[in-house]
Amino acid sequence: MQRAGESAEIELLPWMRAYQIASNSSSPVALFETSRTPEREAQFKWVGPIKRIRWGLYDRAERARPLADLAQARQAKSICTYIGDGKGDLLAQRGFTNLFRPAKSQQCFDMLRRGRETLWLSSDIEKDNIVSGSDLTLRQVLAIDSLDLYIAFSLATPDATVRRWQATLDVMKSDGSLARHYRGTYADSLIEEISQVPVER
Repeated sequence: MQRAGESAEIELLPWMRAYQIASNSSSPVALFETSRTPEREAQFKWVGPIKRIRWGLYDRAERARPLADLAQARQAKSICTYIGDGKGDLLAQRGFTNLFRPAKSQQCFDMLRRGRETLWLSSDIEKDNIVSGSDLTLRQVLAIDSLDLYIAFSLATPDATVRRWQATLDVMKSDGSLARHYRGTYADSLIEEISQVPVER
């Protein structure tokens, strides 16, 4: 935000409330951060990608059994993914009927911690952040896909503002400052992938 020459009030809100505000606001609003799905494309103006996540299904390590594919995942008793999560939306669009959708991803982890029979649909980054400090070990039972994350601006945001933010991000990728910010937190391979600046936009 500083690099783009902007100042703004930052609020931490429940995901669905923040999403609704950003998608319906008549004022400039930025939602940090979200996946850019086809269903969301026309609801926002986009800057990114700022991060790449790899996502899949996780279970408690002591009972984890690898799944061969999504067809097997359909047979799971429950798959936990929070309301508004783009990853969960993608599975719902594929006809999954075994999705349990609480308000927060933390609740999915809590279910596993209490021994509930469920799988957790999560990204590597999200899972690591939530599990950090816990003595519970999780294991991925199915790697599904990867997603790029973006900053989503309300449609009321001026195009010039969105272009300025995108140009600033591209400079941060080119001069290595984005990589320096991520180093030590994310894998070097992910940092290298997300630091690529497209030749044409």
